[in-house]
Amino acid sequence: MLEIRRMINSFFSKPKQQAEELFRYIVVFITCPNKKVSEKIAEILLEKRLAACINILDNVTSYYWWKSEKESSQEVLMIVKTRRELLKKLTANVIEAHPYDLPKIIAVPLVGGSISYLKWIDKETRRN
Repeated sequence: MLEIRRMINSFFSKPKQQAEELFRYIVVFITCPNKKVSEKIAEILLEKRLAACINILDNVTSYYWWKSEKESSQEVLMIVKTRRELLKKLTANVIEAHPYDLPKIIAVPLVGGSISYLKWIDKETRRN
């Protein structure tokens, strides 16, 4: 936990270019109404090289506020591994293909990982 705190503090104290390099890779979470929609979005993102890998987790229960009412629904969760610089394009493509009025598309930085896996993300998304 201390290491993560140090990295976050380091992120905010560095010039923007250095900070962006520190958090070069991200994981994006996207919820979909069903597996068919998530598979369609996954195909688009992979075809356009906006993601290196996408996990699809079926049967996720979501609880949330919608139009001032508490709601719950069964959804599918997508876990997308990519580079931070592709987030804007990725988001635009998801919004275009997604049936929700307000799709959940949130990204979190990767603070570490296997160097070979991170290089693989670069390789598979670099053609973009």
